[in-house]
Amino acid sequence: MTNRRGFKATTLGILLVVCQMQLAPAQPSTPAESSPQPVPFTVPLMRQPPTIDGLVEPDEWAASLGFDGFVGADKVGVSTGLLVTKNAQGQVRGYVGATDDAIHVAVVSRIPDGTPLKATFKQDTWEAVGDDSIEVFVNPTPEAEQRADYQRLFNSLGFGAYLVHDIGSADQTPPWLKPATWRGDWPMKQAVHDGWWHAEVTIPLASMPGVAPGRKATDGTWGVNLCRTWQKTPMTWSSLFGGYAKNTRSFRFTQAPTPAVQVSSDGLAGDPPVTFVMRVFNPSGSPLEVKAALSLRQSTRPESASTDTFTLAAGEVRELRIKADDLATTSVRLDAVVTSPDGTVAWYDRTTRWIPDTQPLPVVDLSEETRRHVVIAPGSKDVYQGHPTTLLLPDGKTMFCVWTTGHGGPCGPLKRSDDGGLTWSDLLPVPDNWQTTRNCPVLHRLTDPEGVTRLFVFAGQGPGGTRQPDSGTMHRSYSLDDGKTWSPMEGIGLECVMPFTSIVPVEGGKKLIGLTNIRRLGETKDPWSNIITQSESTDGGLTWSPWRVLVDLGKQKVGEPEVIRSPNGTQLLCLIRENLRTEPSHFITSDDEGKTWSAVQDLPPGLHGDRHQHIFLPDGRLVIAFRDMGNGSPTHDHFVAWVGRYEDIVGGRDGGYKIKLLHSHKGSDCGYPGLELLSDGTIVATTYVKYRSGPEQNSLVSVRFKIAETDAMAKRLAAGR
Repeated sequence: MTNRRGFKATTLGILLVVCQMQLAPAQPSTPAESSPQPVPFTVPLMRQPPTIDGLVEPDEWAASLGFDGFVGADKVGVSTGLLVTKNAQGQVRGYVGATDDAIHVAVVSRIPDGTPLKATFKQDTWEAVGDDSIEVFVNPTPEAEQRADYQRLFNSLGFGAYLVHDIGSADQTPPWLKPATWRGDWPMKQAVHDGWWHAEVTIPLASMPGVAPGRKATDGTWGVNLCRTWQKTPMTWSSLFGGYAKNTRSFRFTQAPTPAVQVSSDGLAGDPPVTFVMRVFNPSGSPLEVKAALSLRQSTRPESASTDTFTLAAGEVRELRIKADDLATTSVRLDAVVTSPDGTVAWYDRTTRWIPDTQPLPVVDLSEETRRHVVIAPGSKDVYQGHPTTLLLPDGKTMFCVWTTGHGGPCGPLKRSDDGGLTWSDLLPVPDNWQTTRNCPVLHRLTDPEGVTRLFVFAGQGPGGTRQPDSGTMHRSYSLDDGKTWSPMEGIGLECVMPFTSIVPVEGGKKLIGLTNIRRLGETKDPWSNIITQSESTDGGLTWSPWRVLVDLGKQKVGEPEVIRSPNGTQLLCLIRENLRTEPSHFITSDDEGKTWSAVQDLPPGLHGDRHQHIFLPDGRLVIAFRDMGNGSPTHDHFVAWVGRYEDIVGGRDGGYKIKLLHSHKGSDCGYPGLELLSDGTIVATTYVKYRSGPEQNSLVSVRFKIAETDAMAKRLAAGR
């Protein structure tokens, strides 16, 4: 589309990865975990301000940074993180630039299906957010503990409101419920051109009370976020950097020679062929040495990359391009990075991603069928039951369950069932020193090369280690008599966050490999890093080798690997949690019994979540239980199971259907599961969950079902019955 002045509005409906979102803590008893702040974008000062006339002209905005794609949200302030569809609601671009005394921003968005913009409010009011609207947030001191976001909201008639969001203040009353105390009078113009809504805003620095007198744009950093509300059914709220207020991204404006970077495409995501373009412009009066990299990663395709190091003459533009002829994969990621040739100066670093516009998997709901539920350990006002795992013995009926008291708290509660989980014993006696370990104990039944079988409990954080109380030494206890008696906990010399979440025999049982997540070895800057590691045992699980790092994705927080052996026995598939909620869940594969592993790939959307546990059905299908964290998933936050085939996962397909097992009455605080298949075909899925509303804390609850029952229910759903 080209407008009447030649502006080609080729925007792309893709999604920004929100690097500054909070990390869900593994154990609330430790300090809250948060990710390190991303490096600020560096922006050259504009030689002259753009004309604020409601038409975004390329030449006027050439020295700004350009961003395609806003993050979707299911309600104001709650980012969906990854869900951006390929319909018109995803087509939006933002610009950020500055002159000495002002910040300048623009938003260009396509009007869905050419329908008129909704504009019902014809006077200034914050309720204009109920129209098609745009919001601009600027924070003069984004690094300060107490700071303010200054907000301008307006609809397509220009009516709206000015609001101040006080961050870090004891008074957390929403600003729209307070008397108006500030009006910025920011110059703003907006208009519709050829089916696209253009809006331009200038923010005079002196208009914000939090700006020190005489401060210029080049002094310090500034937080900026841009938002677009779409009122076409269903209503969609989106923003450049995720979230509502308190979610600005830092910008540093400079007079030094700096490239202006804009990333765009010549088509729409999900409608190939698409060419991705990174435009690098030198607006300064002197040459500029630049290293630019543009890479495209699809979940089931080889990575494509365009990288170049070059010298930009004054006023020169260079472009990097990647053409994608086929985007028929479960997710797509585009990385755009521009630095100095040696990488020591980072000017632009942005990851955008989207998933196909597919319907969520059908959901069979068992969560209200209480006849299927067995409460193993009820929570109370004072007692929190957390993080269980289960183990079924070869007799097909004896089952153990171990858990913690408190979220990631002391280990030790242990029960046994003699009837496949229908009824449970009282607490079993265990060694006293189990209480000195904590965080998500796991049960394993392991056999050594001599044929001796032991039951093991591994605990994540016991005495020892160098990072207490956050990351202790993994401990283990074992039983040689099928759980009648247990040894005291002993350390195995491995520091960790979680114990082994997956242990698999390899090389015909000669060796075991154990996988989990730990803090990055030698890390000094990010105290909450998470990486995937592997250890090996040649004596049936008694002793273990030093860690070997399998996956380290930098600022991402990966964890809780679950290893599945392929039906033909030749491949290992490892499912991986992603805890910043800025990426899908991941997987890697090994074709040599865990000696080497593939590059990281994205799981299909139906498996996005935490702490996966699997079983194989007699017909070869998989059932995988987990905490659903899929963005846009109708069962988000709840305890679910996925039904599909191994080939679906490695082939990038989304499987058959989901089962909502239990409803969490406390958000996502659930889903560390045990999963067992009994000889009569009954599946027993166990988790910790706030089982009902009220003062009671989390309980341990099992759900029992047969796959024939849920298959029949899924068929009825498909038939519309």
